[in-house]
Amino acid sequence: MIPFPGYDFNKKTRNLDKMNRLVVYMKSFELFMGGLLYWFFLLVFVEIPIYM
Repeated sequence: MIPFPGYDFNKKTRNLDKMNRLVVYMKSFELFMGGLLYWFFLLVFVEIPIYM
């Protein structure tokens, strides 16, 4: 594990908890952005040619 600024080995569990929360947040954010991109491309490649 890479120490980050303010990393204290005595508070390892608390910092790990924070890091896990950050990782979960990033994963959900990636899923959210992936879903937006998916719907955007679906709109561009499916809907627009139909209306053309």
